Amino acid sequence: MTDIKFKIQQIISFPLVVGIVATSVFSGGLLLNANPSYAANRADVQKALAGNKNLSGADLSGADLTGANLSGADLTGANLSGADLTRANLGEANLGEANLGRVNLTGANLSGANLTGANLGVASLDEANLGGANLSKANLGNAVLGEANLTGANLGGAYLNEANLGGANLSKANLVGVSLTGANLTGTNLTGANLTGTNLTEVYLNKTNLTGANLTKANLTGTLLSATLLPEANLSGANLSKANLVGENLTGANLTGANLTGANLTGASLTGANLTGANLTGAIFKNAIADSSTIFPKGFDAKAQGIIFK
Repeated sequence: MTDIKFKIQQIISFPLVVGIVATSVFSGGLLLNANPSYAANRADVQKALAGNKNLSGADLSGADLTGANLSGADLTGANLSGADLTRANLGEANLGEANLGRVNLTGANLSGANLTGANLGVASLDEANLGGANLSKANLGNAVLGEANLTGANLGGAYLNEANLGGANLSKANLVGVSLTGANLTGTNLTGANLTGTNLTEVYLNKTNLTGANLTKANLTGTLLSATLLPEANLSGANLSKANLVGENLTGANLTGANLTGANLTGASLTGANLTGANLTGAIFKNAIADSSTIFPKGFDAKAQGIIFK
């Protein structure tokens, strides 16, 4: 009977001992992350916090690196998934092929950083500074980049489907061949940006500034544009079939060879626009505004389509 009681006490006390040990370890400052689904390497975290620049291949997943100074650090191929890098300094850092999935980079400095081929899926980058950063072929699907600075950034071939770029600054950014299907570009500044061949299918362009942007051969099928600025934009060869362009400003825009099949341009401003060779089959132009400098395809009867000349 005594042996049985002893064994029962052993069974009960074992998890209690484990709990006490675990508590003492974590309370002693060895807690590397608050999320048990990530397991950062303790030595790697200490190196990062100490300002060590050689962190190539480091495991910093889930680590708390809030405000850390990692400027110029080599983090190629590093695992930072789930890490907290709020307001961290990663200026000029090399993060090529790094895993930054679900990372928190709110307010972080990534100016001039190399993020080629990096995974930033579902990452939080609100108000982050990515000016001049290289994000070519990076995965930013479902990432949040509200009010982020991406001036002059290279996003060529990047994946931005369902990303939130509301209020972000992408002026003069390179977005050639980027996929933005379902992305939110409300209030985004794309002045002078290069969007050649970019996929903007069903993207919501509300109050988006595309002044002087290059949208040559871009796909805007079914895109909803509301209070969007497109003056002097290059839309030559772009696919705007069934696009909603009601009341949009297309002053001086280049629409040569564009596909506007079934597009709605009611009340749009076409002053000085060039639509030479554009496909206007089924397009609606009621009360659209044009002038003597507006160029329409040969044989197109503008007045019969309800276009008003001023």
